Amino acid sequence: MHALQLHDLVDLARSLKLLSSPVIVIGVEPGDTSLGEGLTPEVAKAIPAALSLVLEEIEGQEVHGA
Repeated sequence: MHALQLHDLVDLARSLKLLSSPVIVIGVEPGDTSLGEGLTPEVAKAIPAALSLVLEEIEGQEVHGA
């Protein structure tokens, strides 16, 4: 998985007709990428803002019935 880039996965999903809408990526840049447990302080601090962005995106989406 780490050898693939996000754009590779999106391209693959598009070619397999698995995407029905645009892909929105909300990311957090870590300060430290070494192996370890838990979140880095930078990532932990950024979660509330990232969650707010996710909720804004969800609230702005049209809901289609199944």
